[in-house]
Amino acid sequence: HWVYPYQTGNSRHGLFSANDSNNWWNSRIESNGKYEFWYGSNGNNPNTQTTTSPPTNKWSHFAATVDSDDYTVKVYYNGSFENSRSDGDTPNYKQFSNPTLGSRSGGNYADARIDDVRIYSRVLPESEINRISNLNG
Repeated sequence: HWVYPYQTGNSRHGLFSANDSNNWWNSRIESNGKYEFWYGSNGNNPNTQTTTSPPTNKWSHFAATVDSDDYTVKVYYNGSFENSRSDGDTPNYKQFSNPTLGSRSGGNYADARIDDVRIYSRVLPESEINRISNLNG
């Protein structure tokens, strides 16, 4: 999704989240100013952050993929791969409900504009994420 943060750091800024009774995930700007994809499943709470902090008052593109075949989460900033993590468990994304835009479930509201949130039923390759990040509305 596209994000135009007015401020970063100091606190978490939830961008998009979804959950059910046993699984949850969210994308957010973490208190260190970096984009993060975080999920929880069966007591496991891994997170994966970009290495780049987004600038304030400027649009940037953040994407994350979750591969349930090899349990790898990858994060992308402005179309380029930045980081990955594999913890041996991924949430059952097909069971999610309660989608929330602009906050994490229960708080952490975003001080940002958010646009073009997309959820796919497949893992996008980096080339497609790069193409999407280069689209001009």
